[in-house]
Amino acid sequence: MLNQRLTQLALHLPEIMHLYAHLFQLGPEASLGPDASSLLHFCNVACEFPDLIRMPQRPGLFQARRRAVDDARCDEPTEWCVLKAYSNDAELLLMRRSVELLQSVQHPWVLPLQAIICDHDAQRWYLQFPWSNGGTLRDWMSRASGTWDRKAVVRKLIATLAYLHSRGFAHRDLKPENVLISEDGQPNMCDFDFTSQQNSESTVLKGVGTDGYRDPAILHDNAPNNTCSDAFALGVICHEIWMGRRPMLPFSARAAAAAYVGAGNPQLHLLRLFPLLERMLALKQQERPSCIKLQLEEFFSGSDSASEQLASSRRFTDMTQRLETLVQHHQSSSNVLLATFSRTMLRVRPCSKSTENAERVMAEQPPQLGLSLQDLLQWAGGLSPAQ
Repeated sequence: MLNQRLTQLALHLPEIMHLYAHLFQLGPEASLGPDASSLLHFCNVACEFPDLIRMPQRPGLFQARRRAVDDARCDEPTEWCVLKAYSNDAELLLMRRSVELLQSVQHPWVLPLQAIICDHDAQRWYLQFPWSNGGTLRDWMSRASGTWDRKAVVRKLIATLAYLHSRGFAHRDLKPENVLISEDGQPNMCDFDFTSQQNSESTVLKGVGTDGYRDPAILHDNAPNNTCSDAFALGVICHEIWMGRRPMLPFSARAAAAAYVGAGNPQLHLLRLFPLLERMLALKQQERPSCIKLQLEEFFSGSDSASEQLASSRRFTDMTQRLETLVQHHQSSSNVLLATFSRTMLRVRPCSKSTENAERVMAEQPPQLGLSLQDLLQWAGGLSPAQ
């Protein structure tokens, strides 16, 4: 095996010299690290990967399959994989960032690097990753909520970010397209081209990231693009997962909860999400929770099925129906009731005037409704409704 490796390196000595000469011209920061040589492979990609499919809306990304030959470098020569292409000097520096991180971390939900491929004929470099048959998180977000456990996926994303942050890395380009999902629903974070360590001067770059997920503090406060920016992007993703769209900024938990309930047919247990999103989407970086703290949040514990089971319980459904009936019977007071109900669900103490108005509305309701303000306060306080 050693002789085969030495023979291979000798045959590709010109390409190796060209690589390191090129990296030397780019400066010492372009070094791929001492362990990268074990991942280096040299081939003509067009010949080695005849099944090369460009992935839609993902520039430089290909779904590929190595030709079925007896190749000692590939345990499963017909297995599908993902190739990401790099060509010019700027892209090579991005490749260096990815390799640097992937060499230094090992995590079950970080997409592992399989090989670094040099195509000298095409003057291109490729990073090879395993293929995830489930598609991206964006694909899964279009599915019905009951077909996948959203809390489990987000909980694993939080754990992955917390691990990277503890190692001093920030992703800086987190979005649904950069999370691949396996067939069994396991997320794999990928695309670490813009990753940097927290002591790097490059964290102040403003052009890094994707519109809609980029931290607004970078533009308005000249803040660094760091772990706090990852928390903001994760907040946007959470809003998309449960609300179906990106949030409006600045984000208000009270306004969002009122609009959500007012839209009709709400899942009331999701009102616990809005205060959390308000902190994650705060415009000031210092007001956002770290991903390490997010792991302790009660909302992300358990599973969607458990929350839906609570929401479908007889007592819970009965209370929801009574509330909707009450609003229909008191159109003139529905705004007061809705505001008071939203405040109680958000664990914000309602003002005395609103409470008095809501109690007056409750007192005027038809007796068969049987819903008191105390019922709402008790449920909002976190007590489980009786079955």
